[in-house]
This record gives sequence, C-alpha cells and structure tokens, in this order.
Amino acid sequence: MVTTASRTPNSGDDAAVTFLGPPFAAAGPAVVSAITDTERSLRLPNGGILPGTDWPGNRTTAWTAGTAFFALFNAETGREQMATQMLTWLAAHATRLGALPEKVDARGRPVSAAPLAWTDAAVLLTLAAQAHHLPVVPIPAG
Repeated sequence: MVTTASRTPNSGDDAAVTFLGPPFAAAGPAVVSAITDTERSLRLPNGGILPGTDWPGNRTTAWTAGTAFFALFNAETGREQMATQMLTWLAAHATRLGALPEKVDARGRPVSAAPLAWTDAAVLLTLAAQAHHLPVVPIPAG
C-alpha cells in the first residue's frame, strides 16, 4: 500500500508517483490519495508542477513532463476539469515554434526549450484518455 506516510523517510514527494496510477496500474484509494496529495504539494504558483519536493534545481521552475503526467492521471480518474486545465497550461507555455519546452520558469517563459518526447507522449495519452479511458497496462506474470 502506498501512502505519503509510508514512503521512505526524507524521500519527499515526487511526480513519478503518477506511474502508480492509471493507465500504468489500477489505483486503489490509497494510491489515488497519495497522487492527489503529491500534486497539491508540487504545484507551483505559475500553474505547473515541480518534479519533486527534494528537487535540487530551481524550485520555481515547472517541468512539463511532470505536469503532463498529472494531467494524464487526472483524465484517467475522472478529474476532467483538472486535466483540461493542465493541458491548457501546457499549450499556453509552448515555445514560439509550438513545441512544449522541458521547463517553464516562474514568469511563464520556456526554459530548456528542447522538446521532450515523454512530455509530448503524455499529452497525447491525456488527449486520448479524455476521449475514452485507456486500458491499464498489464503486468506480465512472472
């Protein structure tokens, strides 16, 4: 069972917690609670998501991949308004060439403007999830 109380001491919240929920895995109430609590913990005033509470980099710069992963989780768990809000935020912070940057600073400017394939993939999956729920990734028996 995953909860914010059961993580290892001093590990902090991390955007990778979204990998424990749909469409990557079925999510029980404890996982959903941990992910939504983490989302609140990592949300920045500029509307994006910090990669983690223990992130050693700039603590005012949002990462688009993490923001897109939470958008996907929200779309898959019926939080449609939040998913749309995050997708809108991502689109509003695209570079002049229309690419999603790696990061967005506190002023809303693209930083490290090289596009990331995983941000783009998570955005596309979120758009697909808004149309219909995606199947949970099966875990091979082993």
